[in-house]
Amino acid sequence: MIPAVKEQADLVHKMRDEICQSKYKCISFKLMDTLVITPFSEFGDMFRFMENDFKSCCKNKKSFHELRISAQDEAEKKGCADISSIYSILAKNCRLSDDDRDRLKRRECELFEYFAFTRSCGAEFFRTAKDRKKKIIISYDSVYPENTIKKVLEKCGYSAYNKLVMLAEKGISPDDADKVFDTIISESGFSPEKILHIGGNVANDVETPILKGAKALLLTPVIPLMVKSGRMRGYIQAKHVYNYDSIEFLMLHCALGLYAAYNFDIPMNRTYQSDFCSSAFKMGFIILGSLSLIPDYGTDDSFSEKIKTALESCPDCIKGRDCFSELFQKHLYDVCGEFSTDKCDIPFDYFVSHAAAADREILREYMSEDVFSRWEENVSEPDIAPVYGRKLKKNAAAKLADTLFPQGTRVRNIAEGMLVKMKSRGADLMKGKKLP
Repeated sequence: MIPAVKEQADLVHKMRDEICQSKYKCISFKLMDTLVITPFSEFGDMFRFMENDFKSCCKNKKSFHELRISAQDEAEKKGCADISSIYSILAKNCRLSDDDRDRLKRRECELFEYFAFTRSCGAEFFRTAKDRKKKIIISYDSVYPENTIKKVLEKCGYSAYNKLVMLAEKGISPDDADKVFDTIISESGFSPEKILHIGGNVANDVETPILKGAKALLLTPVIPLMVKSGRMRGYIQAKHVYNYDSIEFLMLHCALGLYAAYNFDIPMNRTYQSDFCSSAFKMGFIILGSLSLIPDYGTDDSFSEKIKTALESCPDCIKGRDCFSELFQKHLYDVCGEFSTDKCDIPFDYFVSHAAAADREILREYMSEDVFSRWEENVSEPDIAPVYGRKLKKNAAAKLADTLFPQGTRVRNIAEGMLVKMKSRGADLMKGKKLP
């Protein structure tokens, strides 16, 4: 469905050849991000779908999303971040009854089962290992219980594994890479040199196995690949420094999550002077795909409308948009009705104002030379900011700014623009760069 380039095909071929080598008797897979993914780009997105469940049993003014993340943070500090411990903390903080606590916990497990789906590249490596009659071990380092994980594995087509190692149930922290891989070695029944491990963390899934005497392959998670593929995600972070984690951005998160899951399933490198790997399909997938979520989208800006017309005139962009629509229908359509899609025009706005040279060139044949020249003259370099995997916590000054200058006001936008530039200048000074 998603067109692959030679770089991706070569990588898959190389990794499959390594898995097939007779010296490996056991293939170890990390579950999340390697074999199984979700259609979300940010940690905690799934909790947004539980707000109504929470409100029906609790009068707390804070959102479930905020409280649930806080409970996990607290559990992780205590070294017991499994689902039961998290909900025990949540119940205590919110004064939930045992029945309400258990009901919310079951609901979260059900949602994880519903949203989880197969990472195609990981599934191909799993099938390769199984066809070669390798012993297969799957390790899991997240919060959900064994019965939930087994249901997800069955749903995603991974029922033919030999052992499932639940690290949390063994009391092993995923950050303790030595213990994690020692457990994998013990469960495999083989010496380290006969084990090939596949995961997405360089330190834990590559360096540690190699230091233990095993071999390892890196299958980078799709979200970091998407973030590094261009400037767009960093631009969104810079433009919406503190409110990007709010509920109004959820549908944009989902659009970016699908973009990552299907366009970066097989890792690929960033393309020079392009934010979309020089792919009209990828441009159409995220830009037109996101716009398609906004009912009766229109713009009063005639120049922006001409860019949109050019995108819609490119056959590969249309293929990307249609693919996005099909996948959104498959993964999210049944549960997204109550959420706003107003922020889903941000990728398009970014493209109009900051499109990279190679991406503009793709659309050149679909617009007049006058329009293209005007576009080239007016496009600018975007402000970008680092992208974090967890919510950016606000300090006292940030909270005061929210009170004095609400999000969206002109004064706040000016202040945040200055903040991003100051951070950028500070980073350049730290690197010893000469500033103008």
